[in-house]
Amino acid sequence: MRNLLQLLVFLLPVIAFGQAADSTNIYLEHTQRNYTTKRTPAPIKIDGRLNDIGWNEAETASGFIALEPKPGVPADQPTFVKILYDDDAIYIGAFLKEVAKDSILRELTERDNIGNSDFFGIVFDPYQGNINGFEFIVTPAGTQFDAKLTTFGEDANWDAVWYSNTTISDTGWTVEMKIPYSAIRFPKKEIQHWNLNIIRNIRRLRQKVFWNELDPKIDGFLTQSGQLSGIENIKPPFRLQFFPYLAVSNQNSRLDGQSKNNITYSGGMDLRYGINDAFTLDMTLIPDFSAAQSDNTILNLSQFEVRYDEKRQFFTEGTELFDKADLIYWRRVGGVPLLYNNFYVGDTLPDGGVVISNPDSQQLINAFKISGRNVRGLGVGVFNGIAKATHAEIDMGDNRMRQELTDPLTNYNAIVIDQNLKNNSYISLINTNVSRSGKFYNANVLGTQFSFRDKSNTWGIEGSGSWNNKYGNSVIEIENNNGFTSDIAIGKVSGNLTFSLENEIVSDNYDRNDFGFLRFNNTVESNADISYNIYDPFGRFNKGGASFYINYLSLYNTGAFADFGFGMNGFLITKKFNAYGGGFGLEPIRNHNYFEIDIPGIYYLEPKNYRFNAWYSSDYSKVFAVDISVRYRFYSKSDQINYRIRFAPRVRVNNKLGFVLELFNSTTDNDVGLVDFVDNGDQLEPIMGMRDRKTFESIFNIKYTFTNVMGLNFRLRHYWAKVVYNQYYSLNDDGTLGFSDYNPLDDDGNDRNNINFNAFNIDMVYNWVFLPGSELSLIWKNIIQSNDFHTDDNYFENLSTVLAQDQINIVTLKVRYYLDFLVIQKMLRNKKTAKKGY
Repeated sequence: MRNLLQLLVFLLPVIAFGQAADSTNIYLEHTQRNYTTKRTPAPIKIDGRLNDIGWNEAETASGFIALEPKPGVPADQPTFVKILYDDDAIYIGAFLKEVAKDSILRELTERDNIGNSDFFGIVFDPYQGNINGFEFIVTPAGTQFDAKLTTFGEDANWDAVWYSNTTISDTGWTVEMKIPYSAIRFPKKEIQHWNLNIIRNIRRLRQKVFWNELDPKIDGFLTQSGQLSGIENIKPPFRLQFFPYLAVSNQNSRLDGQSKNNITYSGGMDLRYGINDAFTLDMTLIPDFSAAQSDNTILNLSQFEVRYDEKRQFFTEGTELFDKADLIYWRRVGGVPLLYNNFYVGDTLPDGGVVISNPDSQQLINAFKISGRNVRGLGVGVFNGIAKATHAEIDMGDNRMRQELTDPLTNYNAIVIDQNLKNNSYISLINTNVSRSGKFYNANVLGTQFSFRDKSNTWGIEGSGSWNNKYGNSVIEIENNNGFTSDIAIGKVSGNLTFSLENEIVSDNYDRNDFGFLRFNNTVESNADISYNIYDPFGRFNKGGASFYINYLSLYNTGAFADFGFGMNGFLITKKFNAYGGGFGLEPIRNHNYFEIDIPGIYYLEPKNYRFNAWYSSDYSKVFAVDISVRYRFYSKSDQINYRIRFAPRVRVNNKLGFVLELFNSTTDNDVGLVDFVDNGDQLEPIMGMRDRKTFESIFNIKYTFTNVMGLNFRLRHYWAKVVYNQYYSLNDDGTLGFSDYNPLDDDGNDRNNINFNAFNIDMVYNWVFLPGSELSLIWKNIIQSNDFHTDDNYFENLSTVLAQDQINIVTLKVRYYLDFLVIQKMLRNKKTAKKGY
């Protein structure tokens, strides 16, 4: 800790000097432009042509200002935008001038992927809270992108149903958009005032321009919006939409040389209901997640769980309120059963039964979420999901089967209350609860998160905290049944120079892993960082920046030292749009690794180590581009080294076809880690192993987009990891390695700890949006996993062996249809009128 304090004292004059040199230390209110819209006098046809008479009545927004590459200068090409409205929707028409048709970049991509393309977009913040907004973007090829804007950034998983069209001419391109009121939320007021900004990206120039100027030195995007006025006498519509689906799947399993087919049919429905102008109910009944991309499975040699990304649409869309305080890990809902690791397929149980199946996930019965924010800036979120009981099947012989419960009927619940405050600030309260039937424990976590900014949005203090409790009579012994966390940071958040000081405490009894994710507890961590960014072009560069960080880690329950390190990172972006970066990190004190062993008081004394990294990313607008990164780490007075290389070329054959290949290689010689525990009578004795680790990963993506509503994506991933153990050790009381007579050999003389692990996956998805909100998907998945100790094969021998292994192929055809109650009602009314002869 003394070293940390000394460094902080050293940094104080650096911070003071940086502040004196930072002319943007105090910000005045930003200039807010106003656009006054009008009610359209005639219907607008969304055909990408501004020839409807209604556009003649609208005023024109122009005079866009650049954010990148040089902030504050007028846009190189003029943009002219008009906005109209009626009782049903907002209409946007824009003409984006260009020097020639060939200057308009228009790669054809699937929804929510802009690619190498120009684009035009509009951003609304109807409640003017400066924290939450809606973004709608269209490319010249007609691809739609939409997102919710939150305190955490851009949430592109959110999808709405809206309409757009584009046309291209010799002098530019034109876009028309219709955004139904059912796609956004706005207050129930006679006269509306919304925050508004309009964005254009001129891809060939890498120029991003805005109608209301953005200053990159000011933290916050929505805080720098203009205003939309003129909307009167509109009402939030009755919002009720149905998304029924039907799916048929054929699973072909090749196991032990035998092939087995299993055809299944399923159906279900998602529902979206507007409770009022601000709050929405989303519900899924018998959900199907067959289109979700396969996990990037890796070899995990630690005692801790690997965190995988959530890819199921219901849990990625519209969940921004629930992200507060990081208390929810959606993979828990319908995730791995509680007692899954008690049963392994093929194992013989003590009573003689053989495990023949053990599902690795719960079946989700239904789930719903209610979310929204009212005119006073109060956000409320409620989630509830129910997963059915899960069983492992045991073959007892003589045609006798029995089941073992691995997870009971489980209810997952979360409630969030989030209040917007002045100066782009907020405070939140969140509670999560997991309730299980039968004699299984329940879990509850209560937390808060806040962020307070000064009026100039220059200084801020933010933090979070939570408390957990496990309770109830349980057949499983409850550990860590009461604990807490606290995290607080203070610093300068705007300007060329920013810095922060942070302290986080995780008590030794804290555990949120029933609904959340926490790799380990019992820590006190202090961090300091300082950054300086240059946003204006200089010399050969458009932008650059550097940051310095320092951290100190100790144990919560004893205060014992665990880790200390510091480092620096930087980047540069050239005027040819190539990016470079790199940095270093040092751990000059031998760290005490208590977390590798996870037995109180026992640690591994790691060698001092130093790491360096560098990366390069070329201009993605070119036909060929590449990403390269290199990391090298070495340990003093030790033969242990690690290097990682990533090489990722990409080729854009044309506006429809593109390839991306990612190659990753990691090698660690003489790595030291926990291997096993030996019972010495008094306690478990950890056995450490010195090992050579090699990992090779390749990911090959092919994208072919037929139209802006139809595309094919192919993704192949092969992950190969080898671990060869060279020597085994015990741990001395001082954390150093000692002699061990541990015997790792099996009856055939093979080291049973050696690992040759492979994960091979193919995900291919053909998707066709045949109507707005309705889509047809054809999905093929190939799944192979193998794990043995034959580590002598080269890459091609290993791949040949893997492809001959047992595997699963799943082909699914799924149709999801969008039904809007208002549209159905209007059709029925017109049909009834037609019958009467009106």
